[in-house]
Amino acid sequence: MFLLNKLQYYIYYISSKMGFTKDKDKSEEETNSQNNEKNAKKNQENEGEKEGFFWKWFWIFCIIFSIVLIIASCFFINDFNNNIKKHNLEYPWPKVSDLFPSLCILPIVIIFKITIEKLSKNFVENCLAKKYKQPKNEKMEKLANIYRHKLARHVYKVVFYTGITIFGYFVLGNLPYFPKWMGGRGSTPAMFLPGFPQSYFHEKPPLFNFYYNLSLAYFVCDFIFLFISERQSDFINMLLHHICTISLIIFSFITNYSNIGSLIIFCHMESDILGHLIRFVVHTDLHIFFHGLTGFSFITNFIYMRQFVFGEMIYTIYKYITWKWGIITYMLWLFLVILYIMHIRWSSILFTKFCQIVFMKKRVTDDIKFEGQNTENKKIE
Repeated sequence: MFLLNKLQYYIYYISSKMGFTKDKDKSEEETNSQNNEKNAKKNQENEGEKEGFFWKWFWIFCIIFSIVLIIASCFFINDFNNNIKKHNLEYPWPKVSDLFPSLCILPIVIIFKITIEKLSKNFVENCLAKKYKQPKNEKMEKLANIYRHKLARHVYKVVFYTGITIFGYFVLGNLPYFPKWMGGRGSTPAMFLPGFPQSYFHEKPPLFNFYYNLSLAYFVCDFIFLFISERQSDFINMLLHHICTISLIIFSFITNYSNIGSLIIFCHMESDILGHLIRFVVHTDLHIFFHGLTGFSFITNFIYMRQFVFGEMIYTIYKYITWKWGIITYMLWLFLVILYIMHIRWSSILFTKFCQIVFMKKRVTDDIKFEGQNTENKKIE
């Protein structure tokens, strides 16, 4: 119902602009158009509130479920590892201590974040839209201060994601299981074709462990700032996302599912570059064409990487791990499914925002509703 109301609103708007509506009485038609527009917005708000309520409690349930799953898995992880390690005692099986370097990398990532955000202040000020530089009222002045901080953070994330994506491709690009979908030469099923237990004894290229530690340090840093920064309207979503992501990185490494884990890390890092770029661009005075172009590029890349490529990885695990699944394998796979559901939800929200930019010729502003919440007094990404 929510999507049908939106579609009806867009069709009516486009048809009226293109002159497809009857032109008997312009004043009457304009009045009807305004009334229809108001009614459509009210319907969107009501449906959005209902939808937001459902998703809010669904994400809370997923958080509780994830925490229970993590605790339960801790009791089975040693048995899982011992059952595999005994088949090849010479293989350097990963240990928890192999992830300790992430604790040393973490303060470096934090310092890097703070430094980039401070250095980009002048750049952000030059790019910020005129309505924020010359606020007409107190509300706009508050928003201007908010977006100065936000845009600096987006600069940091674009820089970091670009750097770690290039580094990740350098480390993983030549592996036999790095798929063509992501610019490699191999295929994802190749990692599971040797069967049990040979699939777990995969070779790791140089800097593989460093790539894992750097990724873990980044997400832990982001998790910390999730609590110490101003609360966002998507806090629950991001809390669940970070719980799943950090758990996947740690457990996949310890159980030596790091081959599939490294691909999932790369997939997520790469698809976030344009995500933060569009969040920067929409708060500048660039022509609406560039807003639309950047938004279209981001949505296309996001759906491709997060729906198609990531979905193919989840299906590959389900299809090609033909041996008995333990609780650890189920736990990791369920975390992936939760992330995939979140990506589907985000894709629908992104598509809605893109339609507002292109079809409604409307810039992304603070009255856009996210998860059915009115964000007039909340800060959204």
